[in-house]
Amino acid sequence: MRAQRRLKRDLDWVTKRLLRSIPMAQASTLEGANWREIFPAEPFEMARPAALNDDDWAVFQSAMKPVVPAARLIDLRDAFVFGEDSWIFDSKGVGVLGMWDRQGRMTEKQRIYALGDVSLARLGNVERLAGVTLVLNQVVAGNFYHFVNQIMPRLAIAAQAIDLNAIDQFITPTNTTRLMRDLLGLAGVDAAKIRPMNEAGYCCERLIATSNPGPFQVPPKWVKDYLRSIVPQAPSPVKSKHIFLARINAPKRRLINHDEIEKLLAGYGFEHVMLDGRPFVDQAAIFREAELIVAVHGATLSHLIFAKPGTRVIELLPKNHVQSCFWIIGQMEGHDYSIILGSEKPWLVPKWRLDVDADLTVDPAELKAEVEKAIAALPARA
Repeated sequence: MRAQRRLKRDLDWVTKRLLRSIPMAQASTLEGANWREIFPAEPFEMARPAALNDDDWAVFQSAMKPVVPAARLIDLRDAFVFGEDSWIFDSKGVGVLGMWDRQGRMTEKQRIYALGDVSLARLGNVERLAGVTLVLNQVVAGNFYHFVNQIMPRLAIAAQAIDLNAIDQFITPTNTTRLMRDLLGLAGVDAAKIRPMNEAGYCCERLIATSNPGPFQVPPKWVKDYLRSIVPQAPSPVKSKHIFLARINAPKRRLINHDEIEKLLAGYGFEHVMLDGRPFVDQAAIFREAELIVAVHGATLSHLIFAKPGTRVIELLPKNHVQSCFWIIGQMEGHDYSIILGSEKPWLVPKWRLDVDADLTVDPAELKAEVEKAIAALPARA
């Protein structure tokens, strides 16, 4: 059934693509856009995890590019922000390209689904925002990983061009959560200035927006330094330095044999940690003081940027969601990182192997061997 839904969605996209045409222009060509580079491009190389065969490796690196693009900023007058993903239009209603997606552009698919009903008449009914507005939103920004790695760094980009205290409102994801507000507060954003994206859209007297700080899965190195600079250090609220993160309350990417795995890890002193409801500072502290982390692939692993170099990390990755984002963070941070793939049957079509809903089953013997190897490599405690 899942394969049928994916096929129907892709066929629907092709059909709509042939029927619609939306006015677009590159940010670099817009008159009066003040489009400029803030941080330069960075080269990037990714090593191959030992657990991946040739097919898995092909999927794992499918979205990777050898260079992280430069971070850029646009400054527009009388500009519109429209749609759940906060697409930007100039005063004439022309969509601005060159600022989104993993390669720094809006894809054809996103144009159709997000912008198909846009018109000047509809843009005329949006809410007007006086003063200066900074856009802190994009595709899937409501996901915690993307918010931490692709939204928060936009504050650092914007700060190179304007005093953040001079910004009158910040447009954030529609589902801006308490944890997101918590993190924005740590960065000095006044809660009264937060404007979650609404259905009608906004017309901004002066609008500032940035490009994606990095490709879909690769945060630039400067992002780590910025995030660490705004999050104060605190003692970890959990006792164990061996932590297990399992997504037991999540609707997707569930660990099918969770009880068996939790019992196995408890025998090695692991504490099953739930991050839900904890302040961001405490969540960061748990990772900062951990020695060994076993975690099912999920957004909470965004906190790996706070873990010390040399931290042992074992990521449990569904066979049908061979995603590289946390492996990349682990490499950048100098973690001793390994991956265990689920034992479930893989999809035959590589394109469908990035299934965000994929559950997994972990081989206990494989995990036991990996944990024992990691523990043996830990430095002796005084």
